[in-house]
Amino acid sequence: MGLATDISTNTKSVITLTWQDGLSTGGVPIIDYRVSWDASTGNGVSFSVVATNYLPKSYTTTQTLTPGAYYTFIVEARNSVGYSLPSNTFTILAAQPPDTPIAPTTLRSGSSIITNWTAPYNGGTAITSYQVTFRASDGVTFYPMTHFCDGTTNAVRLSRSCTIPSIAFTSLPWNLPWGSFIYAQVTATNI
Repeated sequence: MGLATDISTNTKSVITLTWQDGLSTGGVPIIDYRVSWDASTGNGVSFSVVATNYLPKSYTTTQTLTPGAYYTFIVEARNSVGYSLPSNTFTILAAQPPDTPIAPTTLRSGSSIITNWTAPYNGGTAITSYQVTFRASDGVTFYPMTHFCDGTTNAVRLSRSCTIPSIAFTSLPWNLPWGSFIYAQVTATNI
């Protein structure tokens, strides 16, 4: 009676698992399920039961989770003969995407544009990169300028700042007239 597990919800404070019955129920109907976890011990060996005699094919954590911690789960089905072998382990990080950073500032300094932003709430795990894009002359489309502002590098990620030659904005795809206001957007990634 193997089981397949899946995630339907994951945030820094709630994990919801869903599953389906395996290919065989052992010849008799399934009565209920048992859900166990490792309580973020990280060893994937010692499991504690968190739900037993459970009928729905989904389980939502009610325990306090530690943002940024990994949790491993197993599910077992029970019929009139007993419990199945455990499902494959299923490990999930208690995190969510980071918040959207507030609008960055752009400042003209000599022949350069300096763009700065504030780190948003990280969603429970460290921000690994930023994508910084700049608005083109059509007033709608934003494009990255990774040659000068690569948010995957430690220098940009940690300083949350880029210095870009003003002349770069006059070329395609931005095509801005000299002296135009520069508008930027920033998104953050954490896993």
